[in-house]
Amino acid sequence: MKRKIERTTTQEYRYQEQQAFLNGLAEKLDVVCYRPNYHADHDPNTVLFYTQEDHAHNCEVDKQKMMGYSRAQAEDLPYHIDDKYIYRDHFWCFENTDVNGHFNYDFANFGKLDLRSYTRWKEVIEGDVRFALIKKKLREYIRYAGGLYAIQEADQFVNDTNRELIAAYKLRYGTCYLGDVNIHNNERRKAVTSGQGSVYEEYTGQTVYNFGCDFVVPVKDEALEARIAEWNRDGWPKDASLVDSIMDRIDQIGGIHLIWY
Repeated sequence: MKRKIERTTTQEYRYQEQQAFLNGLAEKLDVVCYRPNYHADHDPNTVLFYTQEDHAHNCEVDKQKMMGYSRAQAEDLPYHIDDKYIYRDHFWCFENTDVNGHFNYDFANFGKLDLRSYTRWKEVIEGDVRFALIKKKLREYIRYAGGLYAIQEADQFVNDTNRELIAAYKLRYGTCYLGDVNIHNNERRKAVTSGQGSVYEEYTGQTVYNFGCDFVVPVKDEALEARIAEWNRDGWPKDASLVDSIMDRIDQIGGIHLIWY
């Protein structure tokens, strides 16, 4: 028989505090905070977040006489499974694990979320949840529209969603920086390529206009800045692989790419 994880008094306090915050955050964002039956049962306190619509759908799947399938299971089958038998995926997951996958109340999601700061741990979680929820809504909007190429010019939803993503990203990391791959302003380009200017603009809550940046990163990365400066120097032809290197570096440091319309 499985047993619940036994905690010290301090650990029990951390557990109750984190779980209570997750409950309140779900209510605040009007989503569902769901704990599977293995939660805290030789398990790192797994909590799954679903949209109201997806949770309601999954409850209907539970009522079906036929067994339910995860989306991955249904896709692996050689025959079609009706959507009413397929559980919808959570949009965000929480578990107390460090970078090595070890159980640890100071971190979450394999060290991705650092919860050691007494003043910021709630913002770290909320920013991550908000970012995941916004990304889900954006993916669904694009899918229903017919794909990226079906989005019309000056699409307000996509552009406003980009601004929401930036704000959530700032909440998650505490600081973040906006940047462009192609610098169109001549004076700024000259300053960047000569080493007298930065490719970064710190985001502090200011309005970001459409096409106001190509990417957002959590730190001023020197390697990324050097590659962008090299790309913007005069002279053709340019090495196209440099663009791939720039995009890869943005991903490596946990940045995000933005597409405006």
